[in-house]
Amino acid sequence: MQIGVYGSGYLGTVISACLADFGTPVSCCHPDRSRMVEMAQGNIPFFEKNLKEIIRRNVRAGRLAYSTDIESFARKTQVIFLAEDKADGLHDVALRIARLAAKPPILTIVTPVPVGTAKTLEKPSATRACKPRSCPSPCSLPMAARSRISTGPTD
Repeated sequence: MQIGVYGSGYLGTVISACLADFGTPVSCCHPDRSRMVEMAQGNIPFFEKNLKEIIRRNVRAGRLAYSTDIESFARKTQVIFLAEDKADGLHDVALRIARLAAKPPILTIVTPVPVGTAKTLEKPSATRACKPRSCPSPCSLPMAARSRISTGPTD
C-alpha cells in the first residue's frame, strides 16, 4: 500500500520519515519545489534527533519519495495524511486530492484544525465518494480504513 503525506513542515516530515522507516512506501507532496529537493537530500530546516539520517536512509532505499506533482500523488496513494503545520488552505487541498484520486482515498487529517473540520469537508467530498467521519485514532490505519477522513480522537 502506498502512503501519502501532504505537507513538508515539521509534522509532515516526521510522519513521512517514521512511516518509511517502518518499511512502508511513502510519497511526500508539497507545492514548493525547492523545499522538496532539500527534503529529499535530507536538508531539513528544523532539528529532530536522527531525522536527517532516517530521511536519507529511506530515500536511498526507495521507500521515501518527494514530489510537487499533486495529480500523480493523488492517483498513486491510497491513504493520505494531510499534515500541514497550519490549516490554511487544507479544505481546498483535501477536495483537490479527492477529485484527482483514481479511487476514493482515505484522508487522515493530522493538521491541527478546529472542531468540525471533517464535517465541513463531508458534503463537498461526498460527491467524490470520500465520506468523512471522525475516527478514534489518526495513527490507527485499520480504524482509518473504516472511515474516509479521520480527525483524531473524539472525546
